[in-house]
Amino acid sequence: MIQKLLDYYKKELSTSKLVFNQIRWLWWLFIFIGILNGVIGFFIFILKKPEYFQIPFVIAFVVVFLLLNHSAKKEVKKRYNINSTGFLWGGIEYQEMLLEMLKAYLDKNNLYTDKKIRALIELLYKRAEKTRPTGLLGLGVFLALFIPVWSSFIGWLYENYSNTFQDALSLILLATVILAMIIGISRMTQTMLIDIFDRERQTMKELASKLEDLLLYIE
Repeated sequence: MIQKLLDYYKKELSTSKLVFNQIRWLWWLFIFIGILNGVIGFFIFILKKPEYFQIPFVIAFVVVFLLLNHSAKKEVKKRYNINSTGFLWGGIEYQEMLLEMLKAYLDKNNLYTDKKIRALIELLYKRAEKTRPTGLLGLGVFLALFIPVWSSFIGWLYENYSNTFQDALSLILLATVILAMIIGISRMTQTMLIDIFDRERQTMKELASKLEDLLLYIE
């Protein structure tokens, strides 16, 4: 029964299935432009080119993000008649819709009781622990290792390429932007690695969390 529930959750309640299957190309375009911005910004500083050369790429990054978010809002509105009241798509109504769909499935299969849901939650967490991969590097560990190297690199750039206050200020702003992009891209990369190597475990934990939310309705 656990496997059938997992299959239902993955096939019918995933964000990819419910929202992003029609606009996936925008997601990949967003990642590509983010990486491109980081590379261009680095070379602009190293080659002493004017910063305004990067402005079109920064604008493109922001525009694609806004377009991705707007498209997701439209999909949610068109398919489920849910208005995303916040800046980002989704929100409470979307999460409540997922819970209602999950509740309907459990009810249909005679699993919508406090005792059975608690048993499912326990089984999901146990199975998730058994499938924990050992080769993935967490984002926190990555940042802990990366930031000292990044700081040394910025110090080297400051000593070799910063001759004036304006150069120093430009370096700080550029370093901040690039670091933010690196963190964002690292999160995206981690998500993609999870999709490849750890999707099953993450799905179990997500489903267990949703079932815990459903307990509130029962109680």
